[in-house]
Order: sequence, then structure tokens, then C-alpha cells
Amino acid sequence: MLTSVAVDVDITQLVDSNVGVHAMLPKAIFLAGHPAPRPTALRAVFQSRSPQWDYRKRVDPDTIGARDREGSVALIDTVREREGELRRELVRFGRWLHKLGFMPGTSGNLSVRLGDDRLLATPTGASKYLLQSRDMVVIDLDGRQISGSRKVTSEIGMHLAIYRQRLDVQAVIHSHPVVATAFACAGRALDEPLCSEAVMALGAVPLASYATTGTDEVAASLMNLIPRHEAILMANHGAVTYGTSLLDAFLKMETVEHYAKICLVAHQLGTPRPLKDLEVEQLVRAKSKYLQNAM
Repeated sequence: MLTSVAVDVDITQLVDSNVGVHAMLPKAIFLAGHPAPRPTALRAVFQSRSPQWDYRKRVDPDTIGARDREGSVALIDTVREREGELRRELVRFGRWLHKLGFMPGTSGNLSVRLGDDRLLATPTGASKYLLQSRDMVVIDLDGRQISGSRKVTSEIGMHLAIYRQRLDVQAVIHSHPVVATAFACAGRALDEPLCSEAVMALGAVPLASYATTGTDEVAASLMNLIPRHEAILMANHGAVTYGTSLLDAFLKMETVEHYAKICLVAHQLGTPRPLKDLEVEQLVRAKSKYLQNAM
């Protein structure tokens, strides 16, 4: 007779498995003498959705009613549905970026947080226009691949550097918008306050020093800039943006390119007129007020 139970479900296995989650649940949860649970996405859901639930507590399985089991199944279904939504978002934003010309060929990459200790990211060597939900890869914050039939993007290091330094960041996009990348190739940052909208949406967009693509040098070149900025140009490479969602990161990338075009034309006209320091300060205060009203 079973004398104890423990909750310890690897939701990635449930998501990736062809076996129905309802069929796997009893086997995954109600195991006699199971060791103490390790951190999983499911534990985070239990804690956030049900404060009364103590995932370390062992109880007599005879006291667990159908309602408890149904609740557990519902929570697993919620986690699985959330991952499915994020996979579809990666596909959608990847296609938009491709259509904008920001991710030609197989260039560029996207990622999003999947719980506190995992990321969902695009694979290496893939057209973002042709990607499908099942192509995405799950990794941990040390860069180890947990699931997925393809290899994760070779530039995942820059994503990890951002997630580690910015706990507020939920999504990262790296792409190669033409005009902004041209500024990066010319050794010029987008830090001239010419346009009020860009000041409010982005602030200064600095230029990181050159680093070889796909190496640890890329993350190292960004380290000192990540905490104080929302978008960064990468010398002779491209741009990276990050935010509270994939939509937020996408809008910032779109704004980076728009601002680069404005800067280019203003200088071509020969009479760019940057905003004064006081005017920039007023815009910063206006942004703070705008964000408060939007909450």
C-alpha cells in the first residue's frame, strides 16, 4: 500500500511527450517514497496559483480526493498551454521581423522566459519565416539544452547575459535592421536626442565594442551596457533589444530602426538640432508619468 506522495513533475517531458498529460499524471505524482522534489516549472505554478499548497508536504494518498487530482491536472494543463502560447509568439514575431527585413536568411534570434529557470528560444540555422512551434528549444539559465530536436541558437550567450542581469526582462530579440546596423558598422551609437518619441521609448542606444559572432566575447561586450539601457547596437553586427514581453522587445527593435532612419536623414539634411538637456529631462519625466497612467 502506498504510504506517501510527493509532487515532482518535469513539465517539459509532459509537453514534449506524445502521451496524454492526464494519463501520465498519477504515475508522475503519486509515487511511494519519492525523494524531495527538485525545482520545476510546475512547482512555480503551484506556489503562484495556490499559496496554501506545500509541495514538500507528504500525505496519505487515501486522503487525496478527485478534486485535488483534477486541480493538479488543471495546473499542468495551464503550464502546457502557456508554453504553447509562447512557442506561437516566437513564430509570429520571427515572421514579422523577417518580413521587415530585420532577419534575412537564417540571421537573428529570439527568446522568452519559460518560468524562473528556463528559456524558450529559436534554434540555430533556421529561417525565422519558416519556423514552426515545434522547432523551439528549451534551455536552462546555464545554457544547457533541456528539450528540442534542434540545437539552440549559437548566440544564446547574449540572451543569457541579459536575463541574468535583468530580472525584469522577459524576452530578448537580436536582429540586423539595415540602417541601425549601418550605424553600428560606421562606429556610431544612436545616442543623439533628435526625436522626442525615441527619447521616451528607448533613451540612448549605445554601441558595444566588436565581438566575434557566436563566442563568449559577445556577451562580455554587452555586460556594462545591459543594466542601463533597453537597446544596444553591436559594432559591425546588429542590434539587441529586450523587454517585459516579446511584443515589448519587438516594438523597441522597430523603434531602433525608425530612429536610425531619422538620424540618417537629419544628418543628410545637414542641420540636425538635438534636444537640450532640460528638454530631455522633461521627456524622461513625461515617460515616467505615461508609464504610471498605463498601469
